[in-house]
Amino acid sequence: MSDAVVKRVRYCAAAVVSALNLVDEQWLESSTVLCLYALVCRKYTWALQAFDIEKPVNDRWSSESNWVVLFVTVLSYAGIALLLLFLPLYLLRLAVCPRTIPRNTESNSSQGRHVQQMRLVGLLLVSVLTALSNFSGLVDITLAPLVADLMLFLWKCCAGAASLLAIVAVPTYVFSAMRRQHPQASLYSLMFLPTVVASAATSDLTLILSLNDASKLLGMSYALWGMSVAPVLSFAVAHIRYAIRCFGGSDSPLAVLIGPLGALSQLTLSIMALGLQSRRVWGDIVGPATAPLLLGELAMAAGAILGLVLWAALLAWFVHSHVLAIICSYRQFQRDQNHYLQQDPTNDSVNSSTARMTWQYAAGQCLLGMPVCRVAYPLASFALATLYFARIWTSFGALLCSRFIIAYITLLLLLVPLARTVYFGKHCVVSLIRIVKHRNTGDEDLDIYSSLQTSTVTYGTIADN
Repeated sequence: MSDAVVKRVRYCAAAVVSALNLVDEQWLESSTVLCLYALVCRKYTWALQAFDIEKPVNDRWSSESNWVVLFVTVLSYAGIALLLLFLPLYLLRLAVCPRTIPRNTESNSSQGRHVQQMRLVGLLLVSVLTALSNFSGLVDITLAPLVADLMLFLWKCCAGAASLLAIVAVPTYVFSAMRRQHPQASLYSLMFLPTVVASAATSDLTLILSLNDASKLLGMSYALWGMSVAPVLSFAVAHIRYAIRCFGGSDSPLAVLIGPLGALSQLTLSIMALGLQSRRVWGDIVGPATAPLLLGELAMAAGAILGLVLWAALLAWFVHSHVLAIICSYRQFQRDQNHYLQQDPTNDSVNSSTARMTWQYAAGQCLLGMPVCRVAYPLASFALATLYFARIWTSFGALLCSRFIIAYITLLLLLVPLARTVYFGKHCVVSLIRIVKHRNTGDEDLDIYSSLQTSTVTYGTIADN
């Protein structure tokens, strides 16, 4: 009896460890994408208010639509719940089985592990700041004074940690370059991402704060944006050069090419949002002198002009990256087609079905191998920057562009999980059929395990690995 109990305890412990191994950075990134997508949907209804468009009464995208409110609320709370669930489970994984945490495969030195830990901290800060920005738009006006102090405290903690991370990242990168370790700019650009995300989150936090607190918060946000603009632009340029040089050999060229859009879009979004809120906040503090009002108008003008320049550069890279990705996919399609033709060039039936088989294979590999978070986060950030640009400049073309990007993100978030679910179910059904047919459970269990492993495809990360 004691042996059975010991075996049962060991089995339960192994099951717990296996379950904890599933708690990784993908939970954090999924939470960030859910909150950011909900924020995009909410900001779209906000941007529509700048246009004199006569919408029908039953318009589903109006700000008063129950469908939009319910959809945004469900996504927001799902992302926040995933974040709150991730933190204790990941800490438990670190305490119970720290050896199962994956290490940096490129460098086993302590410096490589430190870079990976800094990257994880950057992802955590981005997720928390995105959740704060999204939650501030969902707080009821009667509860806003109660949660304002807590959210302001969390923002200050995240902003301080982001500033420290950005300060540490520069000498770390320089030291790695001096030792000729070829550090990736994409990893270090993520370390500067929390600073611009913190400054962008200010635009939503000022809505639930008093005017004095909001004014102080805007001053700190401008300081964060000023200290991060040069490193973000520098590492973004290095990231773009790396993407142009290496996208041809990547399994997902689109994810590599649009990766720089994340930090640049947040940088553009933050300066436009700060200018918009500065005019609102500092314009309401007008006293005997008109200096705050003039300062707010100046901040608004500077944010609009800088946002115009940065957004134009973002749009150019967005189009150029997709053109390069299409060219790379077409070349891969030609290589696959030639591979099918070389199998039996004399068979007419093979030649007639080559294009169909190649397109099916290419579409399946694209959906199964696409890292959703690495693609959805830059696109959602660019959509937010486009919505702010459309609201400030009253640009109907930018509004149409934002609609296209939102539909693009929605298709990715729906099709990729659906394709992976179908692929996973297909392998499970095939393995079960083999079990029933051959009655050989010993070998088929191994087939099920291998099928499950081959069908489980990770969602990818916000930054390149």
